[in-house]
Amino acid sequence: MSELSDYVAISPITLECPRCRAKAGEVCDVLIDKGIEVVHVERIKAALRMDVEAKGRLAGVLIPSQPAE
Repeated sequence: MSELSDYVAISPITLECPRCRAKAGEVCDVLIDKGIEVVHVERIKAALRMDVEAKGRLAGVLIPSQPAE
């Protein structure tokens, strides 16, 4: 079994969309004829920014997964 990640990425769907104001947990739009759920790129970029900031804060705090010898 592989090791668990030290960090879980933020899903764009958990954020409110800055473009259309779709609430957390809701998609931005649905293309009914195709059945495709749309999430605006602004929402994806917001989640990415939050991921980068969170990883930066954790970088100095993480404890190594392997014990020191």
